Amino acid sequence: MTASCHSTTGRLATCFLPMAPHTASVFALLLLLVTRGEPAPLQAAEGDFTPAPLTAPVGYAIERAASPPLVAHPLMGALDPQGRLYVAATAGENLRRPDLEEQLPNFVQRLEDVDGDGVFDKATIFADKMTFPQGCLWYRGSLYVASSGAIWKLTDDDDDGVADRREKLVDGFNYGGNAADVHGCFLGPEGRIYWCDGRWGHELKDDQGQIVSQGKAAHIFSCRPDGSHVRSHATGGMDNPVEIVFTPTGDMLGTVNLMYSQPRGDCLVHWQYGGVYPREDFASTLDSELLRTGDLLTEVHNFGHVAVSGLCRLESNSWGPGAVGDLLVTVFNTNRIVRVKLKPAGSTYQVDQLEDFLVSSSRDFHPTDVLEDADGSVLVIDTGGWFRIGCPQSQIAKSDIHGAIYRIRKTGAVRPADPRGLTIDWPALDDQRLLALLGDERPAVVVRARERLADRLVGKVGAGLAKTMLALWDQQSPAVQQRYLQLAALPETPFSAAIFLAGLGHSNAGVRQMACRCLYDKGTEDPQAINALLIERLKDASPAVRREAAAALGQRTIGEKSPVERREIVETLLAALPANVDDPLVRHALVYALIDAGEREATSAGLLSPHQAVRTAAAIALEQMRQKTSRPDKPLLKFPAPAIGAPLTEAEQNQVLQRLEGLPQGEADRGKALFYHEKSACSKCHRVGSQGGQVGPDLTTIGRIRGGQDLLASMMFPSASFARGFESYTVETVQGQRKSGILLGENGREIRLGLDKDHAVAIPIDQIDQIVPSPLSIMPPDVAKQLSDQELADLLAWLLLQK
Repeated sequence: MTASCHSTTGRLATCFLPMAPHTASVFALLLLLVTRGEPAPLQAAEGDFTPAPLTAPVGYAIERAASPPLVAHPLMGALDPQGRLYVAATAGENLRRPDLEEQLPNFVQRLEDVDGDGVFDKATIFADKMTFPQGCLWYRGSLYVASSGAIWKLTDDDDDGVADRREKLVDGFNYGGNAADVHGCFLGPEGRIYWCDGRWGHELKDDQGQIVSQGKAAHIFSCRPDGSHVRSHATGGMDNPVEIVFTPTGDMLGTVNLMYSQPRGDCLVHWQYGGVYPREDFASTLDSELLRTGDLLTEVHNFGHVAVSGLCRLESNSWGPGAVGDLLVTVFNTNRIVRVKLKPAGSTYQVDQLEDFLVSSSRDFHPTDVLEDADGSVLVIDTGGWFRIGCPQSQIAKSDIHGAIYRIRKTGAVRPADPRGLTIDWPALDDQRLLALLGDERPAVVVRARERLADRLVGKVGAGLAKTMLALWDQQSPAVQQRYLQLAALPETPFSAAIFLAGLGHSNAGVRQMACRCLYDKGTEDPQAINALLIERLKDASPAVRREAAAALGQRTIGEKSPVERREIVETLLAALPANVDDPLVRHALVYALIDAGEREATSAGLLSPHQAVRTAAAIALEQMRQKTSRPDKPLLKFPAPAIGAPLTEAEQNQVLQRLEGLPQGEADRGKALFYHEKSACSKCHRVGSQGGQVGPDLTTIGRIRGGQDLLASMMFPSASFARGFESYTVETVQGQRKSGILLGENGREIRLGLDKDHAVAIPIDQIDQIVPSPLSIMPPDVAKQLSDQELADLLAWLLLQK
């Protein structure tokens, strides 16, 4: 079976996979039941494409949903109400920012399953000439895309599969081309558009050109769908937050890489409003631009050095009622997807169960995204072997390995009838019938009903619909009432305070929490009554409700209220601290609300409290208020994009293979001794466990993420690729001195460069003339030459055991 492609408009490239009458039976052969530990023998079909060898638990089946030539190097995806899949994809090239902006080689595709068999068979280029798109979201008729440097809103007016309008909603995000920048977008419960931004720095301006936000930290940002009201939700020194999901109660969970550096930790995080997170080595610098409420907030789970990426929360019950709420996390380096079950722990979560779900024996299978389809199946996006910049596993770029998209089904699961509601006459539905669909068991139908209700609420019939919702409130389940509150939270909807008061006073903790969450920045006509109930919720039996009540109070323009109201709110916040001293997230929310309130006199009273927790919180809040109002804007020390190294040539790759094939059997014990011996000098820069240096990547689990060929290539050609966080820089001082090394940290006064295990240098910022990225690794270029074949084999044998 071959694909034919043609261009119909000069900009519309369409690819069809011809389907024979027996197509259904052909693809039925690809539906395989797989037992853990046995490779999934998915057979090659189109062209030379060979599916990755995959295993899944007993009771799950794997299908191919899209493969070359229909797709190549897909990254992230999103589905629209018709079931069309939008895919942020690349040309398979590793390019720095100047080259990306000059060539604009990447794009967004739209894939369609024309015959409904679960296999996509038509593709159009929805938006070409993109920098580096890393995610997308369909919302109310448009596609929101985070592409390096900016957030875009793309709209296809005539539904021909090509975006007719491109609106740049927010820009000013720095990037270098290593994928550690903007990712998204994601829809928040209150209708805001969220995205992640890596630690490359940003400078955001309003329509008048005034800077509204500037800094070097990583952030979780959000804005309204029109790009207005940009704000940061959480921030820190982590390298690269990637994806986020929301729970039915409004909690935000996300994946983040390099939250810790020595040893590296890639994590699952419960992001908090105003939260500041590690890395510790950048914490002192970030103090100069961020508001702290005490210790840095921490993760829900640390996966280790694995490179997490896509994240999905299962919403349907197709995999069984016990699966609803499970998380699927893609792991780039170890070629798998893990399944995570969480359980409450105070006002946050902890891992209850964690297991491998989908695993490949191929090191060229790199899952980057996972998303649930309307029928309960799960789509897995494998980007292939092209990515190399800053990736410790991909020493050699393999752009000829194009990746694919797979579908996972639970065998025996009952497929819901019309899972997308395609047979529903949506325009003919009156308000009550449309509202009834908010309680539908089909998640995609609920999403579609919510979008249509949102459109009506901001239109001419909005006021009447809002009154209908209030009248029907008591007849709804808690789940539907949470969805009512989400609609009421939309900034342009005409809701009275009554629906929020009903939510705040509800008997169900999840409804109370969602009511607090939806009041972050929603104005109402009766703020006194709202604030009175929020204050009451500070004593709620649920710690999560207490946390969200404090966050809502802090954001509801406390400073604009009367002096008496402000004092009462601050006194209540202070009084709530002793009962919440053991819950870091509630404590954080209370202190951040005090900072937002800005009431120095009332907060100062807390310094005289008999409770240590109150005195500490008051002192922190007062100090942060001072910094918030008096901190001068400092020029940022901007680091240039690091050198990314030149990919190995064919001749160099042949050298690696020839040396590898000529190596004898290695002996791991001898390899361990050699690692710590002066001859190899490996431990001078690299750490395994608690022993060794810290100016090179931690190798404690290197055997999980690299094969022998990649390890040998990094020894023979260390400057071909730099592990993320270990790029080399040369610093030139105003006196003409030059120092080269890796950046260990900075504190606003000086930077620290690591030269080797025993030597680091601190250079005052005011003495720096320029910082130049170095194309050369600080790792000696002749390590492999200094070792005999037997020594090299021994060293590789030991390193490959480090898992």
